[in-house]
Amino acid sequence: MQLVTFTPGVCLDGTIVGCEYLVAYARININVATIEEAYLQFTTTIFTCFVLTVAFMIFSHDTEVIVIRPIKKVVEIIKILAENPLKSPLPPQIDEKKNKNNQMKTQMLELTIFKIGTLLQRGFGEQGCVVVSECLTLQNEGMVDLSRSGKITEMVFSICRIR
Repeated sequence: MQLVTFTPGVCLDGTIVGCEYLVAYARININVATIEEAYLQFTTTIFTCFVLTVAFMIFSHDTEVIVIRPIKKVVEIIKILAENPLKSPLPPQIDEKKNKNNQMKTQMLELTIFKIGTLLQRGFGEQGCVVVSECLTLQNEGMVDLSRSGKITEMVFSICRIR
């Protein structure tokens, strides 16, 4: 129940003398309107929860596909190169569908890491890869220990020129 009061405007502004204290009271049953408003608010809350759940699921899927998977691939390539620099990781797959989905930067990063690994393999050779592998896998925070003793390796070089 809601209490409603009413005072006529002519009594308030003083045009009619003697009715300043005239007030009409009424009680209105608003239970039906209150119940309808509660149902609408409950429905709005459920709809908002549903929309937020769907948005979260879409966002988490997009995050997984666009960010997390490419970073996992790059970390996997780096781990393979750290364990055995001579072992060639699988080259990254360039997919035309992914290029349309604005994943060009992550694919470029993956391809760059792959190319750096290939350059390390070609540039350092077999013995250099052993040194790089030891430096990358040791727990000395990536610092190269220059005071370690080296290994003696015997090699034979030959050059053949054909004219």
